[in-house]
Order: sequence, then C-alpha cells, then structure tokens
Amino acid sequence: MVHQVIVALLLIATGTRLAAAEVNVLEPVRIAGGLIAGVPNATRSVVAFKGIPYAAPPVGVLRWRAPQPPLPWTGVRQAEHYGASCLQRAPTGKPPYYEAFLAHEPTSEDCLFLNIWAPVKTDASQSAVLVFIHGGMYQTGSGSAPVFDGAALAERGIVVVTLNFRIGVLAGFTHPRQPPDWPEAVAGNFGFLDILAALHWVQDNIAAFGGDPARVTVAGHSTGAHTVHYLTASPAARGLFRGAICISFPYDFLMKLHSLGNVWQTEQEGLAYGQKMHIASLADFRKIPADDLDLTVFTQGIRHHHPAVPEQYVPAFEKGLQNDVPILTGLTANDFSAREQPARLAALGAWAQWRAQFCRTPAYLYLWEQPLPDAQHPAYATAFHGADLPYWFHNLDKFSRRFSAADKLVADRAASYWINFVKTGNPNGAALPAWPAADATRPTMLAIGETITPRPFPPPPATP
Repeated sequence: MVHQVIVALLLIATGTRLAAAEVNVLEPVRIAGGLIAGVPNATRSVVAFKGIPYAAPPVGVLRWRAPQPPLPWTGVRQAEHYGASCLQRAPTGKPPYYEAFLAHEPTSEDCLFLNIWAPVKTDASQSAVLVFIHGGMYQTGSGSAPVFDGAALAERGIVVVTLNFRIGVLAGFTHPRQPPDWPEAVAGNFGFLDILAALHWVQDNIAAFGGDPARVTVAGHSTGAHTVHYLTASPAARGLFRGAICISFPYDFLMKLHSLGNVWQTEQEGLAYGQKMHIASLADFRKIPADDLDLTVFTQGIRHHHPAVPEQYVPAFEKGLQNDVPILTGLTANDFSAREQPARLAALGAWAQWRAQFCRTPAYLYLWEQPLPDAQHPAYATAFHGADLPYWFHNLDKFSRRFSAADKLVADRAASYWINFVKTGNPNGAALPAWPAADATRPTMLAIGETITPRPFPPPPATP
C-alpha cells in the first residue's frame, strides 16, 4: 500500500521499459522525453549526456510539490552542458583547493537534471549502473561538480549517473496551511522525492544508454549517504536498486531516534517562517521570487511519518521494511574532529553487528587513510571529509596538484573495488587486496591507504 501511495504521489509516467537491444550511444538515443545526443570523449569509448531533465521544472505552482513528469521536446536535444545547479548558499572561506568539489554551473530553481556517462559497446550486453547522490559538503553540492565526472568509471564498463535535487528551503519547507488536494506538501521531503523520481527515471530509461535496470547501485556521500541509508529503509524505493554505497556518515547519529522530522514540529517552523516573511499561505509562498527566499532554513534533512519515509532508520529495519541489499560503507581517518572520530568509528563496527540481525546480505566496511595531498595548504593534506571522492571516481586529474605513484595506485584500486561492487555486489577481484565482509561477531574493516589491509575495529572509547 505504501508503495502504491508513493508511486501515485510522484506522478511519474512509467511507460514501457526498454528491452535489451543493441545500443549505439554514439548516435542519438530515444528516451521518454524524445531523442537526445551526447558528446563522446577523445577516444570515442565513452559518451557523456549532460543536463537531462528527469522531472518538470519545480517552479511556480510546482514549487513544494512532488516532482512531475519531464516535459517532452521535439527534434534532437543536444546534451552537451550540465543543467543548472539547485539554489544553494555560496561557499565561503574555503581555499581554491576545494574547487573541484563545488558546482560550477549557475544556480536556478529549475534544476532537476541528471547526467549520464555510458561506455560505447558493439553488442547488446547491458552494463551495471551507478547512481551517485551528492552531499552538502562545504555548504554546496551538485551532481555536476568536476570530482563526480563519471567518464573514468564508465571507461571501465559501467554506466554512471549523477543528479541534482532540491536542497535547503526548496526541499524541506513544510506549512500547515497547504491546499488539501496537495497532500505531499504535508512533509518537506521534496529532495528525497526528487531522488526517488530520478531512480524511477533510471529504471524506465537507462536501457537506452546500454544500462541494466536490474543492476543499479545507489551511492551517496555525507548527507547523500544519509539519503542512501533512508532509501534502504524506504518501502517506496523497493526494487529501484540492488546495492548501496554510503560514504562518510556518522552511524551514531543514524542509529538514534530523533524528534527531527516530526511533521507537526516542522509545520510550526514553517508557520513561524511565514510570520517572519509576513506571508500566511502556501499559495502566496509559491509566488515569491526564489531569490527572496532564505536558503539557509529547512536544511535538517529527511522528514519521517511520510509515505516515502514511514519510519526512522532503526524502526524501519526492526519492522522488516528495509531493502536488504549489499552495502559498502565507511569513514575517512579525519572525517570528524579528533574528539568525535573514535566514537564514530566504533559506531560503524557496532552498526554492522546490529544490521546482521535484520539482513542476509553482506556489509563491506572501510577506513580511508590516504591523505589528499596539498603542498600549498599542508593543513588540508589529510584524509578529511570527502578526501576519498577523487580516488573512488578515479578523478585525480580534476585537481591541480601533484599526486604520487602511490596516490595513483590507490585510486586505481579504489575504483576497481567500486566497479566490482557495482557489477556483482562484491568489491573483491583479481589483483586486489582481499576485502572481507564484516563478521557479525567481530567485524573488520579494510584500511585503505598506501597499504590496504583488513583490520579489526578498535574498542569503543571509555565513557567519561
């Protein structure tokens, strides 16, 4: 019933899923909206399709509504450029070092676009698919940030998808005076609904790019990892993916129950925001120019007690609502403050033990120790929050810095682990150090640095 409710809520046309057939992505391909043409790389081994609309622009009367079907087009749409990034706060106080992590496109309320990198093939085989959800790192995020370019992974035989989704006030606003015929406005999960819509779009269209809708892995970093965890706990996401990758999210936070997300509470916050803006109704809120909205509010994340998210993470598993899929997850060595890191690393291991009570699929845990070099800013040359992303994506060339042979080897191995996991649900493969699945009684993690080796979790810190 919940699944039916959310499908109706999304109002995404499902159409007929494309059957496996020989696909030539060097030529225009037909998707639900019409014909689309991509841009091949220099060797014509990968074609990039950028700025594909997966939903209608969420503007005007569609602001704070569930995503609607994308508008069709005539002729061939040239997918040469990224679409606009979603409205967000501009980053401040960060050195140029972070440039490759940030959105380079103009921001707009019309931002529901995704990007695809597809390998060129000469047969009808279908490739496994990676769908990546960005985080809110450094007060910004975009599926089009250079570090997320999917060409290097697609070169090795998978289809890569990145996407934008509503964030901040445009994702999380909730108001008690919404029109009764728009029930989805009762809880501000609009960014989560966008991601569900994108995953449905992938199911219906990815075969046109040579992708296999039955072999989709969803991945996310930071707040994006939080979203992936909730996708594994959402009955509305059942069948949309078969594996999950979660990068850098605090498990001690995930495993707790939170008042955050309570519908009544967030409606009262919306009412107070309206009083501050001297606006009483949701209809009037939809008329405000987006630039006049306070983009810093309603960023708390996923709301609970919603058709798409009926329970918090722990109760969802305890009630059997989870999607039991293999997971690859971990932290960087300097993900959090020196005071917080030991407890959060211990929580990762205790999570693995708790999960084993409810899941039959394996969990592969890691601790990322390879620092991202920075000769100009030595204080940032650590395994900080996000430092592993260029390695997983095999995108060291997106950074203007000097990488060692060890860095390049780590990137090659990290990308290989990801590709194996996306293809098979298991990161292990030939010529790679063995990565054991976590043992329910004594979980281990894979330490990834110049040396890659399994390691037991340290004991939890003593409680003061």
